Amino acid sequence: MESLEEAPQLWQSLSGTLMTNDINDGKPAEESAACIALSKNDCYVISASDRKVSLFNMMTFNVMEMFIPPPPAATFLAFHPHDNNIVAFGMEDSTIQIYNVRADKIKFLT
Repeated sequence: MESLEEAPQLWQSLSGTLMTNDINDGKPAEESAACIALSKNDCYVISASDRKVSLFNMMTFNVMEMFIPPPPAATFLAFHPHDNNIVAFGMEDSTIQIYNVRADKIKFLT
């Protein structure tokens, strides 16, 4: 019986540029929370590592925005299903921050 599974593919820009997170040199990588979310239209990736959050353009693989939200660190990221400019951050202390990328500010804290 044939398998319908496909082998995973590495997305890479034509220039060979890789998307990488900045990490805290003073903290071991295994102790840093890391998470990633892909926008519904596959144009953007948002990634968090330790307290740094980066928004990448999937067409150019360039960082569009990098910011450090107030402590604690983000442990979960999700794009709004109908608006790629709205991102939810789940934080280490169980709070949720709603961030508006276009306005570059936190909209809500819960």
